[in-house]
Amino acid sequence: MLKIINNLVQVELPRVLYKYRNWKDEFHKSILRDNMLYMASPRDFSDEKDCHLSEKYPETERDVYEFMLKIYNKEEHGSFDQYKRYCKSNIKNSPLLNKTELDEIVFNLECEYDETHGILSMTEDSDNKYLWENYANNYAGICVGFDTEILCAINNGISGGGAVTYYKQLPYIDISRDSIEKQFEKKIFSKDSMYAKEKEYRFIKSGIKNENQRKLIFPNNAILKIIIGNALENNAKNEIKDLVKSKFNKAEIIEL
Repeated sequence: MLKIINNLVQVELPRVLYKYRNWKDEFHKSILRDNMLYMASPRDFSDEKDCHLSEKYPETERDVYEFMLKIYNKEEHGSFDQYKRYCKSNIKNSPLLNKTELDEIVFNLECEYDETHGILSMTEDSDNKYLWENYANNYAGICVGFDTEILCAINNGISGGGAVTYYKQLPYIDISRDSIEKQFEKKIFSKDSMYAKEKEYRFIKSGIKNENQRKLIFPNNAILKIIIGNALENNAKNEIKDLVKSKFNKAEIIEL
């Protein structure tokens, strides 16, 4: 299946992607009780570098000038010759050459980014010991398999998605050289190789204005499989089975 990332790049996604949940966590139970997946803010990630890569900005007056020319906007500055004159007269006042001012701008942009973007982390692997132990209460939880095509088709929901790439040394974002599309790709889909065992895929939502918009409500037929951990108590297993029978009767139940 193909899905558009940011309306620019086509990528192939697995037919089924999985979400591990801890059934002792009331919020996690919303996946079956309320048909809800949560698009988390990058600020909530345990890895502070996740979605917050180092950035390289122009450092010399020449670099700043070339960068300013690159972002020329005719509607704001008239002809290109007029804009070149504007750039030359304003280089020394650019915040790019003022570390204090630049740091403040970058901080504010990062805060805005965290507030307006949501990320849903999933995996292609339903038999992952690391994920069962760390995200499903050491097999006392569940693993839910979703139809990715249905998830991608939800209105006002996911705006893009793709596989995470893992690096021994994380890339940095070069503001001058990387296109907006490349910056987006690096920022969202780059993680340290220590997390490679997660085999993560991500879905993105942008333009978030409030907490409620982080909730992705999916139809009953979006769930294809529900895998029940072997350490889950019987009463919890029965609760899950009852929910499946009442709402997700087309979903396959697998007990480990």
